[in-house]
Amino acid sequence: MFSHGSTNVRGVAVLIRSGLDNIVIEPEHSDSNGRLIMLNAKIKEKSHFLINFYVPNIDEEAVRFYQVLSITLRGYLILGGDLNCSLDPTFDKKGGAFNSSTTCDKLD
Repeated sequence: MFSHGSTNVRGVAVLIRSGLDNIVIEPEHSDSNGRLIMLNAKIKEKSHFLINFYVPNIDEEAVRFYQVLSITLRGYLILGGDLNCSLDPTFDKKGGAFNSSTTCDKLD
């Protein structure tokens, strides 16, 4: 399953190996910008949400993305993706402009 933006920008996917026993995958939600895909996976009769995301790298857009995501999350979650958020820029980041204030600081 995949979701993609316009040509050569953005895009997320969830790959599931075929032949897995006791698992049923159903699409739950994807956005048209290629930033989010959510799948409902029933694993041994228990629902899990598989979520892959590509968070915007502009602070205001990223904060909005996280706010919307936080109200949609429920149940057992398996998350993956590009958070575009450094908890400690000196440790977590290499290259680019150094910004001591991060998107993470703006989240409540």
